Amino acid sequence: MEGIKFTVLSNYLYHIRKASIDTYANGELDFRKLRQGILSQKKLTSVSRCSNIDMDNVRKTLHNCWLTEMNLHQEFYFDINAVDIIYFLGWKIVQAYYVCFLSMRALYELYLGSSRFSHNDLLNRFAQDNSTFGFLYPFNVCYGKNGFNNLAVPIKKINPISNRHNSSDYIALWCRTTFEEHQAEKWRNHKHPRKKWGKICNVDCKDVSLLDCLYRLRKKHNYDSIDHLLSGVTEKEGLSFNISLSVITFAFLCMSEAILWQLLSEAEAGHIINEYVDKTGGDISRQKFLKIRLEGIV
Repeated sequence: MEGIKFTVLSNYLYHIRKASIDTYANGELDFRKLRQGILSQKKLTSVSRCSNIDMDNVRKTLHNCWLTEMNLHQEFYFDINAVDIIYFLGWKIVQAYYVCFLSMRALYELYLGSSRFSHNDLLNRFAQDNSTFGFLYPFNVCYGKNGFNNLAVPIKKINPISNRHNSSDYIALWCRTTFEEHQAEKWRNHKHPRKKWGKICNVDCKDVSLLDCLYRLRKKHNYDSIDHLLSGVTEKEGLSFNISLSVITFAFLCMSEAILWQLLSEAEAGHIINEYVDKTGGDISRQKFLKIRLEGIV
């Protein structure tokens, strides 16, 4: 599988490295070993920890994770970008979280010897890094509702109107609510990344959502992709990746803004499509394909 352009996995690993590898690996990361570590992670075959919860939800989550594992092992013999992988392979947000979970678990195994960790030890390590670096906690989606119950108490303090057991609902809510709304819920407001992004975008962070911040920042510097946006922010604004990793985590979940479309209204999605078509010279087949996909997910 050497030399394969696997953009999705590369994006994950690139941003994980940018944000946290200095802490564990003194600035150097063997991507080959980490990728092998991710692909060799234990597969999810048991639902024994979920005996007292909604089994339909557990089966659905496990199925999504199984599909993710299959996709991670696929070989691509042609140049394919992240957006294409999202749409042609049907990736879901829950799967993106799962890859994040596998990536961090493999990282810990590689540099911290986490194979010695129990499941709870691993969750506690995630929680510790979340507190230290501001990680957007990679929900333990492999165990459905139990994953939420295993989280450290501070991480549980999310908006009660969201479905806390559904990572898609949660991330959508998280992106749409403003900092002021989060503050009302006392959701780790003193470290909320929207403060910094609101300042970067030169807007009042109390009245804008994360999507607004990303959109305005993109317009401010004319970024044409999430990768471009992230690299440009550090260069032009002199920011450290560590201070806004929760935003960056969401950004690489977006993968060139593909998953953003799942969270936007039809009008907003249509605007993005039109903008895409303008940039690509009016690729009608591509436009039609994206609209069909959007009709099913928006």
